[in-house]
Amino acid sequence: MEVDVFGTRSLRLIRDIKRIGAAVGTRFRLHRMKVNVIFVDNRYIQKLNRRFLKRNRPTDVLAFPLHQPCPDGRLTLLGEVYVSRDQARIQARQNGIRYATELRNLALHGLMHLAGLDHRQMKVLKTQFRP
Repeated sequence: MEVDVFGTRSLRLIRDIKRIGAAVGTRFRLHRMKVNVIFVDNRYIQKLNRRFLKRNRPTDVLAFPLHQPCPDGRLTLLGEVYVSRDQARIQARQNGIRYATELRNLALHGLMHLAGLDHRQMKVLKTQFRP
């Protein structure tokens, strides 16, 4: 699986998200698939949450399956993952972990949803994809 990352200038975060995406793609045989991971603020993710899930509050991560051919015809856009930087900062503080670690965890969570996993299945497999 190929991953494009938007909304951050951190080369390390971009590299790690691409690596996690490749591992998820290999594990779930998502060859020739592409995913966009987009880092946003609470205001933006709340708009998405309200519009698509009818929940008028910010959330940490949203995953939208798309299954659309990419313009180049080479890959299929599996979906998009939106991660709230603001929620990641709050949750990192609450959980006593690094902000960057929480960003990676949330991106992984969204990628696993696009791979078809529910929360119970994720709990078992998340440790295999730690950065």
